[in-house]
Amino acid sequence: MEKENPFKLFVPPRLSAGQPSAVRTQGFNKCPGDDFKLPFRTLNRGEVADSATMSQQVKLCSEVDEEFENEKLHLKLEDELCEKKDLLKENTASRHLCNLLKETCTHFTEKTSKYEQEREETRQLYEELHSNIERMTVAFEELRGQAENDRLEMSFKLKEEAEKMEKLKRDCKLEVSQKEEQISALIIQSDEKDDVIRDIKAQLQESQNKIADLIEEKREMLKESQVNQEHLRAELKEAKTSLEKAEVTQKSLENEFQTTVKTLIQVTEEKEAQEEECKKTKALHAALTAEFETSIANLKSLLQKEQNRLEKCEDESKLLTLELRNKSAELEEMTKLKCDKEMQVEELSGTLEKIEGLLLKKEHLEATVESLQEREEETKNVLQMREKEIHDLKAQLTSTAEKEQDYLNQLLTLKTDLEQEMLKNEQLTVCINKLSLEKEQIAQEKSDVAAELKKLQESHKDSKKNEENTKQLVENLEEANDQLRNELESLKEKMAKTGEEIESKLDEREENMNNLKKQVENKTKCIEELQQENKVLKKKITAESKKTSIYEGKVNKLQLELENMNKQHKETVDSYQKDIETKKVNENKLHEEVEKLKLLYDEATMIQRETDIRCQHKIKEMVALMEKHKHEYDKMVEEKDAELKLYKIKQQEQLSSERSLESELSRLKSELSSLKEQLKEEIEEKENLVKKHSQNRVPETEMEHKTYVIKTPPVHTLQGERSTTLPPEQSTRKKQKVLLHLDTHSDSSEHSDLLSMVSEEKMFKKLYQDYPQASQLYSTAPKKTPTLSSVKSPGSALKLKAMRKMHEAGWAAVSKVDRRRKIKEVAKFFA
Repeated sequence: MEKENPFKLFVPPRLSAGQPSAVRTQGFNKCPGDDFKLPFRTLNRGEVADSATMSQQVKLCSEVDEEFENEKLHLKLEDELCEKKDLLKENTASRHLCNLLKETCTHFTEKTSKYEQEREETRQLYEELHSNIERMTVAFEELRGQAENDRLEMSFKLKEEAEKMEKLKRDCKLEVSQKEEQISALIIQSDEKDDVIRDIKAQLQESQNKIADLIEEKREMLKESQVNQEHLRAELKEAKTSLEKAEVTQKSLENEFQTTVKTLIQVTEEKEAQEEECKKTKALHAALTAEFETSIANLKSLLQKEQNRLEKCEDESKLLTLELRNKSAELEEMTKLKCDKEMQVEELSGTLEKIEGLLLKKEHLEATVESLQEREEETKNVLQMREKEIHDLKAQLTSTAEKEQDYLNQLLTLKTDLEQEMLKNEQLTVCINKLSLEKEQIAQEKSDVAAELKKLQESHKDSKKNEENTKQLVENLEEANDQLRNELESLKEKMAKTGEEIESKLDEREENMNNLKKQVENKTKCIEELQQENKVLKKKITAESKKTSIYEGKVNKLQLELENMNKQHKETVDSYQKDIETKKVNENKLHEEVEKLKLLYDEATMIQRETDIRCQHKIKEMVALMEKHKHEYDKMVEEKDAELKLYKIKQQEQLSSERSLESELSRLKSELSSLKEQLKEEIEEKENLVKKHSQNRVPETEMEHKTYVIKTPPVHTLQGERSTTLPPEQSTRKKQKVLLHLDTHSDSSEHSDLLSMVSEEKMFKKLYQDYPQASQLYSTAPKKTPTLSSVKSPGSALKLKAMRKMHEAGWAAVSKVDRRRKIKEVAKFFA
């Protein structure tokens, strides 16, 4: 607060000797509206002129006396007037000061009330701030405790999690080592399986090659059999044509025979001897026919055996197809098992992914570890089952290898059987060719017999030719069969023995011809049967070719399946390798994540420490700031208490000054009363003197004309100075410039007689140079007159308001900054 300087009373200066007097020397000039009126009578100027005729001596004496008296009175009146003016000015100044004192007192009372309100407000604010500080300290302590508890809990949790992570690492390492061992074992097993599969593949390829060779051989055999069938068909056609020719020849021969019978009847007698020989030849021919029949029966038995063998081959082929189907089913089972293995491998990969997720999700570690252990047990069981299945598969593979070997042996036997069948077919074709030759020969023999019947002489030659032909036939038959050869040799010997006896045994030959016809018919029947058998064989061969094509398709399918199995096996091996690589990568990632978690844990601990230190520093800073604010508030309160004390002291001083002024006013009133009494006494003395002069014959007219004219200051100025109830506009206008005009009608009233007073503003500026506040009050007189409330030291009130606003704005800014910092720190702390 700005301290107000005490006011000094304004004492107007006295007039010097050189200054012009404002009073005439003749007498007093009567001022209109003067407060005091003299009791004696004043003389007019005419009366003085009338009494001028009186004695000049009396005039001179009286004038001299009066001048001396007037001078004395003038001096006294000047002194009194100066004193009155001083008193009036002192009264105006005292009134002004009293008004100022009242205003200042009211202002000070208002200020004291405001200061007391502000003090109460500050005390309330101080109490609120103190309570808020205590709450903040309690809250900070609670937060600190909570932070410490959270930190301890986090540290314990992190330690537990670190222990769990270490345990999990150990478990994972053990599991990874076990899995690596298992994987190595599986890789070894897979390598062994690959070797076994390669061996099986090699065996299968060999079997496939053998099957392909067999198929090619079968195809060649089928082609050869088809060619033979075509040849046989052509021969059958030729045989049919030959049979037709033979029938024609037989008809011709029958006709000839009828003609010859007639001739033979004549010759029967001659040939009875020859009949015996023919009978013998017939017996021989019967034996030959029996031998032929036995040979045909043997051939039929051989054909039946071949048919049985073919049926057996068909049954074996069916068994082979069944076994191949079983193998395909086993291969499908193997593929299914491989698919199951792949699914299990995918499940294991899923479990690994789940393990990664479990490592990331620390809360579900124990449950996931248990599930992993269960799954590992399941996988172990599955692996054991797989091992068992692998052993079973190995046994099956060995059995399949043995079966394949058996099949190969069976195929070899079948090859041998087929070769034998081919040889038999060749032999049959040779026999058919021989039979056809025999047919031709029989036709030739028929033609020879007809020629012999015509010409008996030439019969011997024809018989010889027939014998030669029979010999040739026998030789061919010997080539076909050793038994037939032996029989043919015996027949040749017999025919050689009986060649000479043929001439006598023509009848027997005729019978032999009949027998031969029967044999031819039987042979034709046999040929037809053979043709039927060939047809059946063709059908069987077509069926076997179809079966072979089916087997080829199955073999191709098996090859494709084997290739697919190899591809799947390679894919499974690659997938296992990829899974191993992924597991290794995941292990490395897990190690990296564990290292990252360790680093994060260390960083979190460091951040917690830093946050604790920062919180402690910030708490200390807040406490220091609050202490500073406390000290500042204490200082402000002390300053305001000191100001209040100063205001109270000033109020007491003002009261004392008011009392002194009141005492001075009472003293001045007493002096005025004494002066009035003195004036009355002087007036009375003057009256007495006037009476004395009147007694000395002084005319009244002269005395009446002698008047004292006093030009006092205007009444309205005095009244304006005294009156406090005037409107403020008139008072301010009149205070700007006030002039004291003297009477212009006086004798000595010149321009020099006029006393021009300085305006109150200038006088107050001169007087209150040491007191700038009072000078400002008068120098800066507003055009619009202020009210009583506006006069009450507006500068100090504005300063107080500005100071209050500044303090409030500062406190608001500090509180906002502190709040923002606290919010940021709390957000950082809890983030």
